[in-house]
Amino acid sequence: LRTRDRDTKMNSPISKKARATRNKANRTPEKALEVAERNRIAAQRSRDTKNNLVKDLEKENERKEDLLGSSFSEIDDLENRLAAKEVENEDLKTLLAAKEAENARKDTEIAALRRVLADAEIAARSLYPVGPS
Repeated sequence: LRTRDRDTKMNSPISKKARATRNKANRTPEKALEVAERNRIAAQRSRDTKNNLVKDLEKENERKEDLLGSSFSEIDDLENRLAAKEVENEDLKTLLAAKEAENARKDTEIAALRRVLADAEIAARSLYPVGPS
C-alpha cells in the first residue's frame, strides 16, 4: 500500500475499533498493571509539571510585585525630591525678587545722588566761576 492509503486505512473508524478490540484482547492482568502503572506515572508527571509551572509563575509574580513595589518607592522618592526642588525654586524666586527690589532702591538712591551732585556742581560753578568774567 502507498503511504496515503495506509494512513487512511489506519485512521478509519473500523481500523481504530479493531485495534482497540485487539489491544484489549492482548491484555493480561500483568500487562494491565503495567499499563495502569505507566498511566499513573504519566499522570503524576503531568501534575508535577503543572505544579512546577504554578510555582514558577508564583515566583515570577512575586518578583514582579517586588519590582513594582520598588518602582513605586522610587516614584515616591522622585516626587518628594521634586516637591523639595519646587520649594527651593520658590525660595530662590522670593530671594531674586528681594534682590531686584534692593537693586531698584539702590538705583533710585544713585539717581538721587547724581541729581545732588549735578546741583552741587551747578552751585559750585555759580559760586566759583571758571574762566574770564
